Amino acid sequence: MVTLLLDRGHPLHVVQDFLGHADPRTTRSYDTARESLDRSPAYDLGTALAAGVARHVRTYAAH
Repeated sequence: MVTLLLDRGHPLHVVQDFLGHADPRTTRSYDTARESLDRSPAYDLGTALAAGVARHVRTYAAH
């Protein structure tokens, strides 16, 4: 969840407050880990699948 919120542009301190992290280092640890996700095959697959779903929804929503 932290990764998704940060990727969507929410500031780190806002995500921290939303999740109730008392220590900002907890939230920052997810922010640091997020950079390594880009190299993960599973993350890449998830991104591709999400893009495919979005195209499918746009295509069939117009009909």
